[in-house]
Amino acid sequence: MTQLTNQWRDDPMQSARVRTAACVTRNVPGGRELLVFDHRDHPEAGTQVPAGGVDPGELLTDAVLREITEETGVTSVTPGTALARPTGRQPR
Repeated sequence: MTQLTNQWRDDPMQSARVRTAACVTRNVPGGRELLVFDHRDHPEAGTQVPAGGVDPGELLTDAVLREITEETGVTSVTPGTALARPTGRQPR
């Protein structure tokens, strides 16, 4: 068991951060609109979609809804299709 524990501790992916992002759309006459924003505290970050880290034990759906609310103030979102893919290590 100690050997397995050491393998996990030494695995750099164990410190990788899980992140989520949302593409929030709404139907309007003539098509759809995508919710984007400029972060008021970090305008140099450019226009972006709601995104952020997933807290330990938090469900991905809860995390994405939390990020949408925190970053845009929008609270009436119905989750749709979830897309996921493995990625490399993310900067902290």
